[in-house]
Amino acid sequence: MKNLRTKIAVAINEAEVTNILMKEVSLQQYEGVLAKINSKFLITKKYSGSTWWWTVYKETNSYGIHFPEGNAFEVLNELLPSDKKYWFVASEENGKYWLYESNIESIQWLIGNMHAFEYYIIDKKYEWILCENHHNILIGVGQKIKEKLKAYEFKSRYYAEIEKAYKLKDHGLVLSLHNKTEKKTISTGEGIKIVCPDGSQIVSKVKGIVFKSGDILIGTDFSKEDFPTGSIVLLTSA
Repeated sequence: MKNLRTKIAVAINEAEVTNILMKEVSLQQYEGVLAKINSKFLITKKYSGSTWWWTVYKETNSYGIHFPEGNAFEVLNELLPSDKKYWFVASEENGKYWLYESNIESIQWLIGNMHAFEYYIIDKKYEWILCENHHNILIGVGQKIKEKLKAYEFKSRYYAEIEKAYKLKDHGLVLSLHNKTEKKTISTGEGIKIVCPDGSQIVSKVKGIVFKSGDILIGTDFSKEDFPTGSIVLLTSA
C-alpha cells in the first residue's frame, strides 16, 4: 500500500500544472525542523509522540473554525500571503509526518487534488501553527494566526451582536440581538458560535426564533451570565 509521501509524489508528477512548489525537506534538515516544531508547540518529548499534534499543543488558547463541507483549504489564501514559503506537514494516520517547504497556492492545489488527510502549516519563524484536522476544523495556535482566523470568521459569518439574554419560562434562554446583518438569515436548527468580549467561545444551535423580534432561543443549557452584552453571534452551518 502506498504511503502518503508516495501519494503526494504521484499527484505532483501527474499534475497538469507546472508551477507547483512542494519541495520535500532533505533528511539532513528534516529532524531539526520537526524538533523545533515540537519544542515550540507540543508537549510531547518528540514530534512522533502523538498521532494528532493538535491534541498535544502547549498553548490551549487556540482559535478554531469548523468547515462542515471539508473545504477549509479553499480559504487558506485569504489567511496567509501567497508570496511566502511555509513548512507544510502532511500527517499520516499511522503517525508518520512528511515535511515539505511550500507556498499557499501549492498547498491548496495539493489538498484539493488528493483524498483528505490532516495537515499542518507552520510559519518559518515558528511564531504560529495552523492545522486542519479530521473533524474539518481549522485550528490556529499563535497570536498572529488566531487574529487572522478570527477576522476571517467575523467577516464571513457575522450575524448579529447580543444586546441581552433572558429566560423564557419552560423554554430556555433567549438572546436578544441588534446590529443584525441584512444579508443573512437565521433559522431553527442552524449552528451558531458566540464569541464573548473576553475571547471565550460557545457553540450551540438555534432552538427557536421569537416572533417579530427575531430573537433566538438556544435552549436550557446556559445562563444569561454566559452571554455578556457585545458578544458576537456567528453562523456556523453545523
